[in-house]
Amino acid sequence: MMVSYDNCTASLSLFPEMPLRPAVTFAVGDIPRKVLDVIGTIAKIRFPAQGQVSDLACVETTRGSFALKRIREKIAFLDGFEGGVRPQLDWAEREYRVLSILAPLGLPVAQPHGCFRLGTPPNEEAWLVMDALPGEPLYSGEDTTAAQEDCTRRILTPPWGPAVMRSLGRALAKVHQVPLTPELAGPNGDIMDGRIALVEGWVKEDEQAKDEFWATEHRSQLNRLLGLKAHPPSHVLPTLIHGDLNHANVLAVGAEVSGIVDWTGARAGDPRHDIASVLKFRRVADFRFDAPVLAFFEGYGIPPLPREEILWFLKATLW
Repeated sequence: MMVSYDNCTASLSLFPEMPLRPAVTFAVGDIPRKVLDVIGTIAKIRFPAQGQVSDLACVETTRGSFALKRIREKIAFLDGFEGGVRPQLDWAEREYRVLSILAPLGLPVAQPHGCFRLGTPPNEEAWLVMDALPGEPLYSGEDTTAAQEDCTRRILTPPWGPAVMRSLGRALAKVHQVPLTPELAGPNGDIMDGRIALVEGWVKEDEQAKDEFWATEHRSQLNRLLGLKAHPPSHVLPTLIHGDLNHANVLAVGAEVSGIVDWTGARAGDPRHDIASVLKFRRVADFRFDAPVLAFFEGYGIPPLPREEILWFLKATLW
């Protein structure tokens, strides 16, 4: 049987020296037998725009529609990128366990079907097999000004923008209401502390490499994070949070949210991290309580948070 390939758009980088993400991230022949035993014979495959830490394919097979995520600790398009977050194979296993808990609860998440860790270092890789969710992402995920501005424009345009943000508010409220179990609690420690530790590591690497450009950039990030940590908002009880709820991880059919993807960062945390992430559809300096923001809080079921709190978490989510 011939396999049909759909084209996908390579994600452009803000950093010209960083290699572009390849349009096709793996061939059908690269898919392990263990994965094929789960999904059946592939009739069609496409490679959606994806982030910088995994390869993703959506396939149509004799058994249905599936999403295949491959994680490798060493991937070509990250080589040489200063400050990149290196993927970890454990992320696939973590996401599989989280989805196994959340999918039966009726949340807009994929049903997982298997997680396989294969090969030997340094060529070890992990494959996560799950249902493909319907819909298109609210944001393409491309690191271009045009793509970011298009996302902002669409969300600000009625009636679709406020309607999809209201639907996202309803979906996120359900996530935050999931009872926290030890399995869902995830890694210990505050998200802000984790970000600070990560950027501190980047600064040390830059200094050792005598790369003053990136050292200056990362020192600026570190000082901003330390300044925010010194003046935290009021404490709230932790909930289950997604941890990286940017608009590229939200799928919609029409104006209804049909899926939330990429649960590798799920953990117990401050729900305002997620809220700020979904409100970050334009620059922090331009934040205002306009129709999409008010619609989100209407869907979420609470009055809008104080502006100062939202701005703190908006700044905390910036890299």
